[in-house]
Amino acid sequence: MSASPRSGAFRTKIATAKTFGLIEVGRGRLRLSNLGRQVVDPQTQRAARVKAFMGVPLFGAIYNEYKGGTLPPDAGLERKIADLGVSSKQTAKARQALMRSAEQAGFFRHGRDRLVEPHVVPSRQAGGGDQQHSPHGERVKPPAPVAASNDPVQSLWLTLLHDGRSWSAEKTHEFVEAARRLHEVLSKT
Repeated sequence: MSASPRSGAFRTKIATAKTFGLIEVGRGRLRLSNLGRQVVDPQTQRAARVKAFMGVPLFGAIYNEYKGGTLPPDAGLERKIADLGVSSKQTAKARQALMRSAEQAGFFRHGRDRLVEPHVVPSRQAGGGDQQHSPHGERVKPPAPVAASNDPVQSLWLTLLHDGRSWSAEKTHEFVEAARRLHEVLSKT
């Protein structure tokens, strides 16, 4: 990672990878999550990047607010980010991170002024099944897709119900706390 494990740069990279669900941290050790392994696999990378982007509660909420529509100018987007609970001192950085992440995940294929979820065809193995496996390596049937919702809080809970079974207790707790904060902010507006 080109950084000392005690450096701020290393801690920032770890925190970012954790936010996107790409690594799991426990007992002083780091390891790639299932999603992290998919991101580094050229056959599953595109779909995994979309899933990682949508797995960040702030990014998922912004996507659900503007999906397919025109994004507001930078100042308007930063106001929306603040409304979703980000400190006003951090909204510019959050907007920049959102834009970089959306670009990497392919959400700007129709222009940088709108978020459009990329169409990703699932990879197939020779046997015809989706490339999903349990933690023990056996092939499992993929879960049914989650219905889309215009309500950001409902979308977060649907994500938790859909994907949460495979999350660590720590990730589940972080996700629930982020959803709780988002709900509090939206309840005030």
